[in-house]
Amino acid sequence: MVSMKSPIFGPKEVTSVEGRSVSITCYYPATSVNRHTRKYWCRQGATGRCTTLISSEGYVSDDYVGRANLTNFPESGTFVVDISHLTRNDSGRYKCGLGISSRGLNFDVSLEVSQDPAQASDAHIYPVDVGRTVTINCPFTSANSQKRKSLCKKTGQGCFLIIDSTGYKNENYEDRIRLNIAGTDTLVFSVVINQVLLSDAGTYVCQAGDDAKADKSNVYLQVLEPEPELVYRDLRSSVTFDCSLGPEVANTAKFLCQQKNGEACNVVINTLGKKAQDFQGRILFLPKDNGVFSVHIASLRKEDAGRYVCGAQPEGQPEKGWPVQAWELFVNEETAIPASPSVVKGVKGGSVTVSCPYNPKDANSAKYWCRWEEAQNGRCPRLVQSKGLVKEQYKGRLALLAQPGNGTYTVILNQLTDQDAGFYWCVTDGDTSWTSTVQLKVVEGEPSLKVPKNVTAWLGEAFKLSCHFPCKFYSFEKYWCKWSNEGCSPLPTQNDGPSQAFVSCDQNSQIVSLNLDTVTKEDEGWYWCGVKEGPRYGETAAVYVAVESRAKDLQDTAGAPKCWSPPWCLWPWSWPQGSWRSGCSELGTGRMSTGFQSGATGQISACRTLRTPEILKDATTWEPLQRPKRRLSEGRTSLPLLPRTPWRAKNPRRQRGRPRRKPTRPSPPSSSRPKTWPPPQPRMAQQKPRWSPGSPFPPHVAITLRITLILRALSSGGSAACTHTPPRRLLPVLRGCAGPFLVASKPGLLVPIGGEVIQGVPTCSLFEREN
Repeated sequence: MVSMKSPIFGPKEVTSVEGRSVSITCYYPATSVNRHTRKYWCRQGATGRCTTLISSEGYVSDDYVGRANLTNFPESGTFVVDISHLTRNDSGRYKCGLGISSRGLNFDVSLEVSQDPAQASDAHIYPVDVGRTVTINCPFTSANSQKRKSLCKKTGQGCFLIIDSTGYKNENYEDRIRLNIAGTDTLVFSVVINQVLLSDAGTYVCQAGDDAKADKSNVYLQVLEPEPELVYRDLRSSVTFDCSLGPEVANTAKFLCQQKNGEACNVVINTLGKKAQDFQGRILFLPKDNGVFSVHIASLRKEDAGRYVCGAQPEGQPEKGWPVQAWELFVNEETAIPASPSVVKGVKGGSVTVSCPYNPKDANSAKYWCRWEEAQNGRCPRLVQSKGLVKEQYKGRLALLAQPGNGTYTVILNQLTDQDAGFYWCVTDGDTSWTSTVQLKVVEGEPSLKVPKNVTAWLGEAFKLSCHFPCKFYSFEKYWCKWSNEGCSPLPTQNDGPSQAFVSCDQNSQIVSLNLDTVTKEDEGWYWCGVKEGPRYGETAAVYVAVESRAKDLQDTAGAPKCWSPPWCLWPWSWPQGSWRSGCSELGTGRMSTGFQSGATGQISACRTLRTPEILKDATTWEPLQRPKRRLSEGRTSLPLLPRTPWRAKNPRRQRGRPRRKPTRPSPPSSSRPKTWPPPQPRMAQQKPRWSPGSPFPPHVAITLRITLILRALSSGGSAACTHTPPRRLLPVLRGCAGPFLVASKPGLLVPIGGEVIQGVPTCSLFEREN
């Protein structure tokens, strides 16, 4: 048979003296049933039977009539038994409980009533708590004002000296006792004892003079152990110990220790930086003024129950003779606080979701999420709150989502890094006993949701943003939302069917897209895609959308395309009509494009190439190059930099790989036949002519387009040349380029792009660095 710990809690031991009164508080879970259940106080007999003395239903035994009462406080889950006019006969074993005394829920209490010391002797009583300071006043007559003053402690038939006015101090009191004589006109001297020990209790004799006429008086020092304050908390809740030790120890190291089953008191935390491993990540030390401090412990466990003692001592640990304060903590396992994971794990770049409970009565209170830091005393700076505050470095990746009436709020953190690992606290401005903690661990792995990296949307245009969900989220609700300091506002989405980003589950993977018909500047910011299962949030992924406007035409030429800011695009050419088609192929950030003017002569209109962030600062216009007499390095391409002869093929759709018939040389008239065939080509001028925008050139002339770049990361710019076929084939070449002319993989290194074959023509020749 499994026995369960009773949820009823009260003081284990109560002590008092004859003639006085006691007040005994018993705690119970504040459920609706318990609030209305009978409460009782009974006394255990020798046979174990417990006889009810008083109950909440109005019963009072004859012995308690007129001197006892029981008061229930259902809102706090407690009832109090008050007993006055105590006698020695009231000592014994009792129970406080709920229900029927023979089989109800109860707690054992021991009551001990002793004789009043004042009645036992004529001595003046000085009560003092252990570890505190006491001042004993000793009167004398004027006849002994100039004579020796002393204090001794009675032991059996003798009285051993503690201190006197000649400077003597007993070794057991040497560092913590002093004797003061105010003046010759004052007929009293005082003895001050610091850091009172339990062994200091007893009867003392004050004496002025040493002869038969000496003045003597008896005092009784009553040393009291601190009565532990009862603290009743639910499992998974939190507790705060407020410790006040007095201004005399304001500059002394403070500590809190835990004691179980009468064993030694082990330090939980102190001001010297020590923290017990069992409390790591869930304890805070809050210093105040004049020796006052608080210790807050969150996410209480069953093993946290026991006696706690706070104190002050130079080494930050318990020691006899130093002031202390005590509590008895009871952890009720019948808790109303819902269970939640104490550890959450997320992969690098992924996300975690934390559910934070709060008291439903505090639905309108402010909610917070803070990160515990292992400073000397521990601290927890706030990262996000329900009223719109988000710490700067967490913008775009941290949100607090309140769920009114649910008793929980959700915190989502994405774009995880190794630095995010640690302990976090869920806090409210309301019932702080509901404060909870969670440990975040960042592990290796890949995020489940796939989204593009930071993207650009164009002002006034339509925009689509897609999120790929793996098959394990097939039955989950998918959503897109726009992040802000207040949370993440849901947006309409569109299901685009199965995703090709996952190869393991085919049709069960999905693409869910966010569509914006007309982009405005207010659409710029962070967007999240994520999953939900009922009210519970799951994984998320974040992407930043920048909103930019298209650049104006750099040259107003009829029919010519525009030069845009990133992402760069290339407008298709319709040959031979010489008109620009509508549409634009997106090429991606970090690449360039240019426009070409229409015209049967193949005129080129050079747009000034726009800047590429972090790569390009500027670019010059196109210019022709002389025909090189070498090829690109081996292995890159088989095409020469320039054709050896003008291109005269009549079928531009010939597929690559099919051998082209060698053209037959026509036989010119013998009268005009030159000595060599083909005739020598005229040499180009030594000065390279520049083409200004719009200048024509013969369509059969092979050209090389040259772009001079100034790389931001280089101290001196480099040049790159890209070769192409004649203009009739220039368009299909450009249309096939994945990125028209340039990509810089790192400062100072130009690399080729392309490689696709369209209509038998390589998409783009390779680049080489020019010195």
